[in-house]
Amino acid sequence: MRHTRDMRSPVKTFQATDVARRSREVLDSGQAGGTLIRDKDGVVLLLAPAEDIARQEELAVVAADFLRLHRVIATDERDVGSYGGFGWVSVFDLEDQRRFAAELEAPLLMALSGGPVEQLRNLIDDWRATAEVWAEEELRAELQEPLDEPLADVPL
Repeated sequence: MRHTRDMRSPVKTFQATDVARRSREVLDSGQAGGTLIRDKDGVVLLLAPAEDIARQEELAVVAADFLRLHRVIATDERDVGSYGGFGWVSVFDLEDQRRFAAELEAPLLMALSGGPVEQLRNLIDDWRATAEVWAEEELRAELQEPLDEPLADVPL
């Protein structure tokens, strides 16, 4: 997604009658990042690029899951459903769950402030991939075994 303007302050406000009379101006304003259209019965509509709306919805879900994760970490409630969309985090011990929450905070705040979301998405994807590996009991046991000899041909 592209870096977008904060949608909390639409560029212009139009009346519903302006949509027909000044359609090009209304659409241009909406494409610029947000336009309010007020109807005579008091309903207010937001016209904005779909990707801006999708971004806000995505960030709202991640922020809610972040708050759920903090609640889970602060309590003894550890069932998968309590984590919301971060249910996969339940495979980690409490220390790793805290580490994930700590690493998630700055990129989430940056994205919520209008910054790029790629760092946030990459972080979540990396932790999710790790959780998938960690959930495989045999693989986890193998990864936790001490090495009998140093790894050969591995540049350090």
